[in-house]
Amino acid sequence: MDQKQIEEIVRSVMASMGQDVPQPVAPSTQEGAKPQCAAPTVTESCALDLGSAEAKAWIGVENPHRADVLTELRRSTAARVCTGRAGPRPRTQALLRFLADHSRSKDTVLKEVPEEWVKRKGCWKCVRRSATKTCT
Repeated sequence: MDQKQIEEIVRSVMASMGQDVPQPVAPSTQEGAKPQCAAPTVTESCALDLGSAEAKAWIGVENPHRADVLTELRRSTAARVCTGRAGPRPRTQALLRFLADHSRSKDTVLKEVPEEWVKRKGCWKCVRRSATKTCT
């Protein structure tokens, strides 16, 4: 299935549900054009850098009764709170942020530390007995 077929299916389903059908976006003729979000929303954006402070402070609760309380809660903890959903199906931005953090952590654990840096910092050396770095 190509992109045009997918867009046509989405348009027909949305029309049958009585929702506004988004107009197809003309492809850009410029080579270096940035990709656009499929459906821009107020709460989530595909252009947001997941490592930025803005992404870390993102509050995914839609129409909060007291937004100031959520902002203070989010500021007071490093936990993943105020994402707008709990359970097995997190919101897209919350899931992508988790996966980015997990990838960064995994890279940090598996990274080789130069011997000179260990000596310069005065750290003690720990040697693993496993032949591989995997946890399995």
